[in-house]
Amino acid sequence: MPLVPFISAYVARLRALVKRGQALPSGAQLHLQAVLEGVAAAARYPEDGANEAEDGSTGPGLGNNSSSTSSNSRARLSDAEVLAAREEQWEVEERRKELLVLLKNAAKLAFPEALNFVASKLQAALSGGVSGANGLTGFDGSSSVSKGPTAASVGLRFQDTEVAVTLLYELGEGAPEDALKAGSGGLVQLVLLLVTQGQGLPAGQHRLVALAVLETCVRYCRVLQQEQSAIPAVLSLFLGPKGLGHPSTDVATRACYLLSRLVKTLRANLRPYIDEMLRQLQPYLQIVATQPPPAGGTAVGTGREAGSKALAPVTALVDDRLYVFEAVGLLLGQEELPAQQQLAALNSLLQPLMQQIKTNLQPAAVEQQGGGG
Repeated sequence: MPLVPFISAYVARLRALVKRGQALPSGAQLHLQAVLEGVAAAARYPEDGANEAEDGSTGPGLGNNSSSTSSNSRARLSDAEVLAAREEQWEVEERRKELLVLLKNAAKLAFPEALNFVASKLQAALSGGVSGANGLTGFDGSSSVSKGPTAASVGLRFQDTEVAVTLLYELGEGAPEDALKAGSGGLVQLVLLLVTQGQGLPAGQHRLVALAVLETCVRYCRVLQQEQSAIPAVLSLFLGPKGLGHPSTDVATRACYLLSRLVKTLRANLRPYIDEMLRQLQPYLQIVATQPPPAGGTAVGTGREAGSKALAPVTALVDDRLYVFEAVGLLLGQEELPAQQQLAALNSLLQPLMQQIKTNLQPAAVEQQGGGG
């Protein structure tokens, strides 16, 4: 991308003019629009690349014996294919660093234009999907069944959806301070569009799209403090098949960490949903407590919250799945919760785990008794 340094210098010059109180030169708005278009095109994952096949649908989920694996009949990919997908992801993340800095700098010069551009990309992605909730129940007192993909969404590639969500994520850093305040419109409405229709995103089950959506929900979770009617949709994303229940170990493990961050911010707002959250978290807690991390699994975090997008491989000493227990502790550790509710919730969570431990220990006890006799 030999033009990126030149374009970056041009945008930096425009920012210097604005800081000195001067107006943008004639034609600058058109140039900035072209910059946005160029960034979106260059930031896409390659067509027919390694991540076309490694979409995460054949992974083991949170554990080696997890029941959250995909119901499709696709064969597991070879280690070489999985490695090729990770290498391609690393290359794209590296290439995007300069591009996304350019996006944020352009947004600081022309935020309304950048917002409209990102909105057009996201709306174009959503136009091929299905809006609405998934098949989970209980958060808002309703029950719904997820719809299948429309004819328009079947042929859509994941690259367009992933880059649209990534642009929305990055736009937050180039936004004015008041862009996320209540009643400010624009960016808030765009975030709510993603949150409430995230279940219907075309290619939304793809590993990279699911990761991008979860990361974006956490970046803008303060919007949910203002728009609490959107909280059930976010919880459905995190606790359903595109979050903790995703067959990709990358997504499911990252969702554990991101859920903990979400709960830290929204603890008070989540009180009405605690019972239903704990009910849906129970099977995941059992998997994490009783199964080792999947062999060869990596929790590929984008590292976005640290200002970069470097991959974050899991080491033998780190199991990010344990963050799901931290999330439960944050939910139940609120002083405002009645002690009886806390005790009842802990009992309902711990009893199945304790029973599973006893069941697993029985063969060893029988063997020991037999050896002693």
